Amino acid sequence: MTMRRMVPEVIDGKQSQAVYNESADIYTLAITWWDILHPRRGKYPASMGNHVNIFRMVLDGQRQPIDPEVPQMLRDLLDNAWNADTMYRPSAKAIVATLEDMQDDLCGHIAHHLSGVVTYLSAKKGKKGVANHTTFTGEDLVKSLMDPKYAFEVDKAIRFGNSFMDAGCLHHTKHAQPFENAATTYTFDSYQLDLNEPLDQGDGAATTAGDVNVACACRKLGQGHGKPKPKRRNLFRKHEKQAQLTVNLLNEFNSDMDFEVFPTTTTNGPEARTLTLELSQV
Repeated sequence: MTMRRMVPEVIDGKQSQAVYNESADIYTLAITWWDILHPRRGKYPASMGNHVNIFRMVLDGQRQPIDPEVPQMLRDLLDNAWNADTMYRPSAKAIVATLEDMQDDLCGHIAHHLSGVVTYLSAKKGKKGVANHTTFTGEDLVKSLMDPKYAFEVDKAIRFGNSFMDAGCLHHTKHAQPFENAATTYTFDSYQLDLNEPLDQGDGAATTAGDVNVACACRKLGQGHGKPKPKRRNLFRKHEKQAQLTVNLLNEFNSDMDFEVFPTTTTNGPEARTLTLELSQV
């Protein structure tokens, strides 16, 4: 309901001096986030559905309670975004940066867990005779995502895999394709796995992930950039055929015409030459 999303400065009015700008949109965005994080929960149940009571509660600084299971970083972001003082509300750029940090952190933890359960492909033994298992298929990672219920559908698992690539945790072996539920091979980023290694488990040993190119294009591929564009239809092909048909019709029309010899007359004076053309149709 619009009344329950109205920003405090608009409710107060400030004698018609209130300004509706980006900070008001940030407040409304925070209310929308609360709806997403708390599905099927009503706003301001103590207001009994009365708009006047809702306005009074908003102006008094009351907000919807946040579930304790919401991450602290997101709780702080919500508290700042719906602050009554517009000076404390973050900008849209700051919100995007915070959400990207949260995504990178979450993807790093999940990727570290999956690195211990995903089925790796068999690789040739190295010089020391130790098998180097570093790659796995997209199909195997999708299964690993759905087994512990990180994703309930294949499409969700594919989005999860692209999120890993966007966060720098996952790489295509040739850094040329986004994540797919196919036999395409991928590898975890060893640096990202080391960052998420618990302190009590770290022993200085190398991780199972392979070496990757830091400057690869996997992040952009995970974001949906760099995909091959679909073949565009030639919009002028039809017009070209129409032009050819027009020329053929003109040629057929001209073949039915006979041109006779036409007389010409000239004058010795300054007058222009007169040319007479006589056509007769058979």
